[in-house]
Amino acid sequence: MRTFVATSIGMALAAVMASAAIAQVPAQDSVTGSFTTGNERSEFVFTFDVRSGPSGESPTGTVGLYSIGAGDLGEFAVSCLGVSGNRAAVVAPLLAAPPAPAAIVIHVEDNGSNGDRVAWSFVSPLPTTCPPPITVPENVEPSGDVTVVDAQPLPATRDQCKHGGWRNFPGFKNQGDCVSFVREQARRACTFELVAHGRPARSPG
Repeated sequence: MRTFVATSIGMALAAVMASAAIAQVPAQDSVTGSFTTGNERSEFVFTFDVRSGPSGESPTGTVGLYSIGAGDLGEFAVSCLGVSGNRAAVVAPLLAAPPAPAAIVIHVEDNGSNGDRVAWSFVSPLPTTCPPPITVPENVEPSGDVTVVDAQPLPATRDQCKHGGWRNFPGFKNQGDCVSFVREQARRACTFELVAHGRPARSPG
């Protein structure tokens, strides 16, 4: 009995430690910040608060657009976010009928203290590929600060942890950490389903 209890406690601690380690790793791709671009006659201010899953799934958030000459042009919900390293592409559809543009496509590059970059254009029709190719022209030198976070996918099955596979994911010290994380995520998902259907959550063990 003591051995069983000790083993259960050890497994619980391992799961907690693995979850704590993963909690420090970004779980979502994101683009946040603001930028001013253009010239004195046609200057625009962009504000970003955009997020998605590590592979671009379920993008949420908005891009705000302000014109120095025309004032506030509104906030636009995004339909696509693609992140690769320090670069990202954002697509924000416009609620306008043809021949007006269908969307804004924005490319950003997070260079930290070396100076960020942004390039954008109105496009029509709405891009069918998500994300569109992530490119930023080298001659674009606007002012502002945008932070791009490229989150890495996390394991969903124990098999992904085996045979050195745990090294492909951030935050794990060994295979055991990885397996404990997968087990804990499965337990949480099970508990959520039980509660959602009005059934009592199962106690550990």
